[in-house]
Amino acid sequence: SVYIMKFRWDFGDGQVSNLLHPSVVYTHKLNKDSVFNITLIAESEHGCKDTFRRKFNLHPLPELRLKNLTASGCSPLKVAFENESLNGEKFSWKFGSLQTDTAKNPVRTFYGRVIYDSIIPVWLSAQSKWGCQSDTLKTYVTVKGRPEAAFLQSKDSFCYMDQIQFLNQTLGAIAYQWNFGNGQNSNLTNPRLMFAKSTNPFADTTYKVTLVARGLNTCTDSAEGVVKVLPYPISKFTGSVYSGCAPLQVSFNNQSVNHGRLIWNFGYGETSTQWNPVHTFVNFSGRDTQYR
Repeated sequence: SVYIMKFRWDFGDGQVSNLLHPSVVYTHKLNKDSVFNITLIAESEHGCKDTFRRKFNLHPLPELRLKNLTASGCSPLKVAFENESLNGEKFSWKFGSLQTDTAKNPVRTFYGRVIYDSIIPVWLSAQSKWGCQSDTLKTYVTVKGRPEAAFLQSKDSFCYMDQIQFLNQTLGAIAYQWNFGNGQNSNLTNPRLMFAKSTNPFADTTYKVTLVARGLNTCTDSAEGVVKVLPYPISKFTGSVYSGCAPLQVSFNNQSVNHGRLIWNFGYGETSTQWNPVHTFVNFSGRDTQYR
């Protein structure tokens, strides 16, 4: 009976056993196959012996390695993962709860929250060309909380020189930099600025206002607005005569530009809304009189 026989196992790595059905744990080499010569010597109850030999080939497991194991930065954070794993042929990545990838060195962009940090877990596993499966390596990507820049302004457009109040609506910032698009800047929280009248009376002058907000962790966000300076009217006219005896009739020729409605004031309470009015000036004073 096999149960009254004697056995001697030599597993080729220094481990031995006398059991009928032994089990043994082999340790693989890091980056190449390990070959073990296994020998079994069986001895019957009568002292008869026989020897059986077999070679056993142990493939190495993938060894997971990542350069720069952790990544941290402001949103959007672009991370190029540098996979330095050994013995891996197929790779499986998982980013957070939804995104996956099978590239060896994937590049991913991570987005965070306003104000608070976002910590995103990353898992990597690998399979060798022999189908050996690695353990799972877990690391983290930290996306720093960013401020959320926003602002309101007291008006969006005007004609002549005017002052605009900017009201900062930013969340989670400690410092501000304003650029008003006209060569002026400010680091105040709620600046007030005087804008000059349009440099071109025949077209809008538009200034792009930019606010850059910086959070405690140096992350920034920006917001933009527009200030529009509208074309302004230029009043100009000529008269048929500029002096004479009363009653003096004057025909006016309107040469104004960029106007919509108009009103004439003849200097003594009389007015007109005509384009080219004809007006008669009278003088009951007995002396020369100027009307402006």
